[in-house]
Amino acid sequence: MDFSRLLCTGFLVIGLVGATVPAGAQSGGRSVVPAATEAGTPDRGREAANRTPEAATGQCATQRITIRTNPEGDQVSTASTVFVNVPRSGLTFTQGGTAPSCVMVRFSAVTFAPDKRVLDVRVLVDGRVAQPGPVLFSGDDDEDFDGRWARAHSFDFLVPNVAPGQHNVRVQARSFTGGPVYLNTRSTVVHHR
Repeated sequence: MDFSRLLCTGFLVIGLVGATVPAGAQSGGRSVVPAATEAGTPDRGREAANRTPEAATGQCATQRITIRTNPEGDQVSTASTVFVNVPRSGLTFTQGGTAPSCVMVRFSAVTFAPDKRVLDVRVLVDGRVAQPGPVLFSGDDDEDFDGRWARAHSFDFLVPNVAPGQHNVRVQARSFTGGPVYLNTRSTVVHHR
């Protein structure tokens, strides 16, 4: 299975406990995932420093899940145009095994990005940007300007070659357009060895 297609289109992979998970840890092939742009439109913030140019393909086995959830009502917001940590969304996990293997991080949240605003999200594992890099998580949720209707969103991020031992996951968000964007009812799920 070519997992890069799943990453680029945002499809959700279900049923990963104890399953073989595609992830690029053992892939020798290299391909480039170009950042989509429109004429005259910035690259949605996928600056060279944040870009993850390789598509993730391959396989690795995960055996454990580490979870952090935040209930409805634990709403956070940001108007920052640079990435900031999403409060109470990070976690620490211990990678098992004796050799490096991949880690998959699924981040889900009920979000609201009103008035043509755009919410970008990325995941860091030990400060390393997870593939595919920043994603447009939510945008222009309030098309009729009535201030209503947040939506649930989810995305899978990958980090190949994570060594055995303790690791730190941080979820970061920014408002690409600069106005306040909101995240509520969040969960961070890490599939690892």
